[in-house]
Amino acid sequence: MVIATWVAYFYRTTTSREMVRLEERHILAQVRAFSLALHPQAIALLGAAEAAPTTPVRDELTRLVNRLAGESDVHDVQLVNRDGEIVFQRDVANSDPRGADPRARDALAGKTSIGMITGGDRALAEYTVESGDAMAVWMPVRDHDGNVLGALAVDWRLDALAEQISRSQRMLAAGVLIGFSALFGLLMFAAARARDMLRKQEFERLLAQQALESQRDAFEQKVDERTEDLRQANHDLEIEIAERRRSEDLIREVAFYDALTKLPNRTLFKTDLERALAEAKRRNSRLAVMFIDLDNFKRINDTLGHNMGDELLRQAAIRLSNCIRGEDSLASLIRKGVAHGDGGNRVARLGGDEFTVLLHDVGSSFNAAHVAQRIIESFAVPFVLDIYKVRVSPSIGIAYYPLDGGSADELLRNADTAMYNAKQRGRNTFSFYTRSMSESAYTKLALENRLRSAIERDEFKLHYQPKYDARDNTLVGFEALLRWNDPQHGMVPPGQFIPLAEETGLIVPISEWVIGETCRQLRLWQDRGGQVVPVSLNLSSLHFQHARLAPLIQQALDEAQVSPTLLEIEVTESVFLDDVDSAVATLTRLRESGVRIAIDDFGTGYSSLSYLKRFPLDTLKIDRSFVQDLAMGGDDAAICNAIVALGRILGLKVVAEGVENAEQARLLLAQGCDEMQGFLFGSAMPAEQATALLLPPGVVPLKPTRKKA
Repeated sequence: MVIATWVAYFYRTTTSREMVRLEERHILAQVRAFSLALHPQAIALLGAAEAAPTTPVRDELTRLVNRLAGESDVHDVQLVNRDGEIVFQRDVANSDPRGADPRARDALAGKTSIGMITGGDRALAEYTVESGDAMAVWMPVRDHDGNVLGALAVDWRLDALAEQISRSQRMLAAGVLIGFSALFGLLMFAAARARDMLRKQEFERLLAQQALESQRDAFEQKVDERTEDLRQANHDLEIEIAERRRSEDLIREVAFYDALTKLPNRTLFKTDLERALAEAKRRNSRLAVMFIDLDNFKRINDTLGHNMGDELLRQAAIRLSNCIRGEDSLASLIRKGVAHGDGGNRVARLGGDEFTVLLHDVGSSFNAAHVAQRIIESFAVPFVLDIYKVRVSPSIGIAYYPLDGGSADELLRNADTAMYNAKQRGRNTFSFYTRSMSESAYTKLALENRLRSAIERDEFKLHYQPKYDARDNTLVGFEALLRWNDPQHGMVPPGQFIPLAEETGLIVPISEWVIGETCRQLRLWQDRGGQVVPVSLNLSSLHFQHARLAPLIQQALDEAQVSPTLLEIEVTESVFLDDVDSAVATLTRLRESGVRIAIDDFGTGYSSLSYLKRFPLDTLKIDRSFVQDLAMGGDDAAICNAIVALGRILGLKVVAEGVENAEQARLLLAQGCDEMQGFLFGSAMPAEQATALLLPPGVVPLKPTRKKA
């Protein structure tokens, strides 16, 4: 019933509202037509009212209003002038002062308005219309120029509308009553049917419940069985997942970590470095990359074996990790699983004896230098390898971001360049990268590339510096000196390309060419007849790391058909610092074949009297650094005198090199020196000029003809 009442009320209100709105539009249209009909008289009356009221105009307006009112539901008509005074009113009994009505003021302001007025003492309710109610319309009265002269008020009775609304509401009430009666009957019928259905459904529910309980018991049994199967499958899956995780961890360790030291490898370090560079760029911070190489590692690895070498690398990795500031050692990083971006430093092994360090947020070069110095101090303590104690020093190169490079490859390359600079400075030190290092490295690389093709292009030549007997100034030999005529840069100083050749290993094939060329030149001198003197040549210590040196020299002598006694091999003291036994065996074999052996630059290296006794030597050569200041006396004179005396005691020939003036020659002769060479006697010269020294006076040497090999 509440719903029905609400629906009836809503329908009544909606219907009444719509009917009132339609009636308002209808009345407004009728009043506009009414106003047009009254317009001439209203203008005349309002115009006359300002001067003096005219009865004929008023009477005419009254007749017209009455006629029009009789044709409609008009109840009252008023004219109000601009002062708000009523100048005409049909219903004189109406005492309502329309001039004070706000709608009258709106009409005088040029606006049209409409609204309801109730009859009697009833309060006005929205869209509620009863008999006696009226609709009041106010509209402005304008002259022909559009000026507002006054306002016209028309009261329109709503008796017909009230009757229409009342009739509609009665029909609504009857319809609602009939509808709800039918609905009530339908509900009663439905309720009766529902009771029967509920009883039937209850019976069926009991049957279904019994069947469901039976099915539930069977289902629970299957669930228990399936649960057990799933538990077993889950157990098997957990085992498989654990095995897969172990496999993935192993694969990751193999892919990103060094198997020997457990340090990150090159791949992981480069990835970490690239991420660190992105973070440093975002935070506008600096980082440093250190490239570390272990000095003399190869010698220890070859001497003690690879097992000892591996143990040395493991201990070196631990020391490097411990030297990294704070608790950011690599071991702790691996244990904690620290990800990039936490500010942790990194240590990695790139391969062999090469390690790298990544330092985050380095405020100045002092930070990296402090870490580098800590590493050097840590390596000063001997490494214990089984029963051996060995010392290994680090050479460290340091490059900064963004000063020394913006990419991972560039920083690693520049740190590597700085590391080589540290090695050149004596090892066991660190070096900061500078641009001049790269320029030097590029120059060095270009020189190396040209050097590799120099043999094929026949760019090497041998010059020969004469050696003279100190007593009678007779020619007793030559020293073969290598010269390189580079087509692009002309003559390249030996001090520039010889060290590079030794560093790159190119000195071995170059020396092989020197050996062959020397033997061929000796053969040419033999073929010309006349005097032939021995030729000495200097070999790098790298040759003595190979067992094929003695056979190589013997083969060159055999091919040229030259006596071994015409060849002298000069070696430096560094030959005896690596594999002593191998060097002794090679030199002994050469000397037994007739080749002479000389120690070059004696006294400038790791001189030891023991190897003078042990090695098969023929000659000692006094280095030019001792001869240079010989005339000034002092230590150099004493050293030269001692070397000459030592050679005499051991039965060795003594040769002084770098003799540039007669005073030096006189002092060396007085000390007992056997042979001399230097600018005083002649500089290094091409083979043609050297040939002239071998011929008797007045004989002109012929230009040699040589078959190309």
